[in-house]
Amino acid sequence: MRNDTTTAALATLYWHTPIETLLHDLESSAGGLTVDEAKQRLLVHGLNQLNATRQRAAWQLFFGQFKNPIVLILLFATAISALLADWVEALIIFLIILGSALLSFLQEYGAGNAIEKLRARVATKTTILRDGEAVSLPVEQVVPGDVVLLTAGSLIPADGIVL
Repeated sequence: MRNDTTTAALATLYWHTPIETLLHDLESSAGGLTVDEAKQRLLVHGLNQLNATRQRAAWQLFFGQFKNPIVLILLFATAISALLADWVEALIIFLIILGSALLSFLQEYGAGNAIEKLRARVATKTTILRDGEAVSLPVEQVVPGDVVLLTAGSLIPADGIVL
């Protein structure tokens, strides 16, 4: 048996709340939000997107190549060669390290840019109800209270309830 405390706690969880109550709390309806209300909520709540990871600066990416254990061992060998006054060997090892770091940097930098371009081209859209009509919008513009229309194979663009 549930006690009153458990029942009260469950009432605050949206999946235990009746749909009519949720629509009332979200100030929405089965026909969706109005365009004006959606614009206002977008201003208040912001875009429906995860915090994107900021790409590291180019210099950070370049110097990050020197954190590799093999590179650190080679840098140590360069320092030993320099201490023993074997300048040719020290220079050769250093140039190999520099060339390797440069190639790794260029590859990683290019891959990062390719991912960003691909992410920009693949903009996910969803169908929602605005003013009672189905409208296709970018997922980022879904706001609390929107009614999302789902079909077989649809991606669910945000947390929500099934009406």
